[in-house]
Amino acid sequence: MIYFPCKKISKKQLKKGKGESNDEKQGKQKEKTKNVRKCSSRNKGITLIALVITIIVLLILAGVTIATLTGENGIITKATQAKDKTEISAEKEQITVAYGGALAKKNGQTDINASDMQDQFDKNDTNAEASGAIKVYFPDSKRWYKVDGNGNVTGPFASEDEMGTTLAEAIESGEIKIGDYVHFENPTSGKAEVDADALGLERTDVGINNGDNKQVYEITEEKNQLNWRVLGVEDGRVKLIAGSPLKSNNTINGNEAPYLFMYGAKSYTQGPTELTKICSTLYPKSSLIYEARSVNMDDINAITGITDENKIKEVNLDPHYGGKQYKDTYNFTDQYTPESWLNGKTKTTVSGTVDGYYYAINSEDEEVTATVSDSRLYDMLFKNVEYPNGAQYWLASRGVRADSSYAAFGPGVVFTVSGITGAGTYGMFSSGGYECAGFAAVRPVDSINCGYAINGCMRDNIETNYCPFAYGDKLKIDGFIC
Repeated sequence: MIYFPCKKISKKQLKKGKGESNDEKQGKQKEKTKNVRKCSSRNKGITLIALVITIIVLLILAGVTIATLTGENGIITKATQAKDKTEISAEKEQITVAYGGALAKKNGQTDINASDMQDQFDKNDTNAEASGAIKVYFPDSKRWYKVDGNGNVTGPFASEDEMGTTLAEAIESGEIKIGDYVHFENPTSGKAEVDADALGLERTDVGINNGDNKQVYEITEEKNQLNWRVLGVEDGRVKLIAGSPLKSNNTINGNEAPYLFMYGAKSYTQGPTELTKICSTLYPKSSLIYEARSVNMDDINAITGITDENKIKEVNLDPHYGGKQYKDTYNFTDQYTPESWLNGKTKTTVSGTVDGYYYAINSEDEEVTATVSDSRLYDMLFKNVEYPNGAQYWLASRGVRADSSYAAFGPGVVFTVSGITGAGTYGMFSSGGYECAGFAAVRPVDSINCGYAINGCMRDNIETNYCPFAYGDKLKIDGFIC
């Protein structure tokens, strides 16, 4: 038989339960249930508020986290910026290395072009493309850079269009035209001197500057403040030509003689060098000026269209007056070259190939002539060049013309004589031992490292209207950017 243990019940407990009816018990149970429901309802309300607060807190924390990661100063943004900065620095370094390599290959000559840069990129296994004057594109990053004539790198640019149009490209496309005036700030000081013996003026009877014969060119705030015009594009750089020649300080018998005088053999051996020396001294190299020199025969030929051997032969006047044709040979014994004449007047064999010539321009009197149909270009180069008192000017180009008896040596010249305007070699020394004097003006040409063009180019041939252009370093010139 199994007995269950009995739990001891106190008298108090027995009394408490004693005498309660079923109705009383049911009432107490209902009250208890009601209280439980109230508690449950109260607990349910607190839970929803807490949930909303929790969600709000989580959203705030999420926003702070996202901003920390992706905001303007966020971790991801800064990481991306740091990556881009490193890549840009590396790309600029690759461009600089390529420019340095191209510079070394050309022995320090700074006429670096896109082809030179591309050769270096290929050599260095750099995935970059060089074009124009000079644009560099990195396909991997899709960034563009531009490089000026001194190797300075600017950029990056997001697109080629963002870089703008270079002045050279605008000229080549015809947006800016040959002959347009441009704002180009002249120096306000400068001086170039040519010693008397440099150009054969040792003789005191020439009488320049009271017999001193030293020839001086000066730039001041009032003198030789020239206007400038677009002449063309060369090696990706823009050529500007002075709208009028320089004036020297020369006088003869107290009268103004604003030309450069040359005489005899030295006009051939040293004339072109002295012409360029005058220009490069007065317009030294700078961030803007790549090179200053005198205008030469190639510049004239580019405008007249006489650009190859056959065209030169077509218009050369020498054969029409008994002279040899361009590229014919000559050979004379017991005569003088300019060098042998200056070296003690020693006779020698004078032989070689004719590389000088002379042709008329827009002439109605000569059998053959070069034609410049654009009156604006004709006026720019060939107007008012009457010899001896006009604006005739030298060309820094040596040449030799010949006939059946002698060879004639000299620099180039543009002038009008007997109503015929022409350009070509001016023979001032004959292999027979004859020398003559000549005088003409100096006309500078500046090649500029000019980069990016702006709109508003004027082309009405009025000197007060200019074609403005912009340069990478934002050098301000006369209210425009150059």
